[in-house]
Parts: sequence; C-alpha cells; structure tokens
Amino acid sequence: MTILAAFALAAAAMHTPGAASATIFAPYLAGQNATPASERDIYTRPVRVLIARWMKLSTAIGEVDALNDFDWLCGCQDGDAKTYRAKIISRRLIAPGLAELRVLVRVTDRVPYIGRLRLRREGSRWLIEDLFSADFKQGLQATLRSTIAEDAKVLKLRGSPQ
Repeated sequence: MTILAAFALAAAAMHTPGAASATIFAPYLAGQNATPASERDIYTRPVRVLIARWMKLSTAIGEVDALNDFDWLCGCQDGDAKTYRAKIISRRLIAPGLAELRVLVRVTDRVPYIGRLRLRREGSRWLIEDLFSADFKQGLQATLRSTIAEDAKVLKLRGSPQ
C-alpha cells in the first residue's frame, strides 16, 4: 500500500488525529506544497493568532527571519512528491481532546525529518497546537513568540510602527 493510500484510509476515519495528519501532509504527498505551512488552516486559534502577529511583523521587516526561510512541516524549502514520504511513528492520547503524533518525514531519500505534532480538538477538527522538531526544539509556539519579540525589536530600532 502506498503512503498516499494509507493516509487516505486514515482520513476516512473521521475526526481522529490520524485523519488530521492525513490532511496536514496530503499536499506534500500530492506534490502540491506551494502554500507554505504557515498560511494553511491547520492550527488552533491561539497558534493562528501568533502566526498572524508574526506575519505582520515579518512583512514589515521585509527580511528573512527565523521562521520564513523553510516550510515548517518538512524542514525544507522545496519538496518533491516523488521522494516525499510521511509516516506516523507513534500516536499518544495525552488527554481528552489532546493528542501527540511522532512523524517521520523524508523529503529526499537521504534526509529524514522527525517531528512531533501536538494536536488539539477544536470543534470537529484536530488542529496543530504545537510542533516540535530540529527546527522547533522548544516548539512552534515558543519559536513564534521569540521571533515576534526579535522582529519587534528590529522594527523598534528602525523607528517603524509595530
């Protein structure tokens, strides 16, 4: 069974963390990763608020910062559906409505990327509450907060409004 077929079967199980991961990684597996992970509707409301604040500051700065030079879900700049693979290594229910998935992502045959997705149920959907990987050792939320603070300092030094 192909990875894409396995994720399609997982997606058939409605309202599960596995189905959420199928949705999260589907564009990469189909070779449609043109929309950066930061711009997709796959995050909880608090994370979307942080992302919106970061995007506003990042746009005002107009330079690459700690978050906008790679795709957050693969640690890459460009993926190739021919070599891209995503596999759930483990699943863990932390509490009702809160789960964690360990995912092995291969962008090429030689580059493994292991991440942990912490998913929270909002309504009928499981969304990313936090993401941990080599790029986000303290988590996506912590990295967003620190990058927002750094970008705000840069704008303040420039005398630009935030």
